[in-house]
Parts: sequence; structure tokens; C-alpha cells
Amino acid sequence: MNRGDRIEAPLLRRGSELHATDWDEAFDVVASRLRGAGGKAVALVSPKVSTEALYFARRAVPRARVERRLPGGHG
Repeated sequence: MNRGDRIEAPLLRRGSELHATDWDEAFDVVASRLRGAGGKAVALVSPKVSTEALYFARRAVPRARVERRLPGGHG
């Protein structure tokens, strides 16, 4: 956690450069791009992902089917 190369803020690409931003703006940009994919976006979510991450996935793409599967196909 204390590595010097750790990213401390989300980064957004503007042109050819990455700029630090806050989480609200980063989530808004991701959600907007996923919604604009016209049903052609796919998200693979680890079975170890947090409840908060699943909540974000559902908010980002409200019409998508978001599931968490356990290893071996057990749901």
C-alpha cells in the first residue's frame, strides 16, 4: 500500500495525456461510455468482487445482467 508508484487517484485521458480526477467524475465517465455502447458492452466480474463493486456495475449499466458466480459454476 505504501509503494511509491501506487496510483492515488483515478486517471482520465484527455487527448494524449492522463489527468488525475475525483472518483465521482471517473465513475460518471465510465457509466456514460458504457451506456453509449448500445448494448454491446460486456463486463466480467470476479466472484471475489465486493458488494460495492457489484452495486457500481449495476448502476453503470442498468439494463445489463450482473451476476456473481462462484468457482465451479455455483451461484
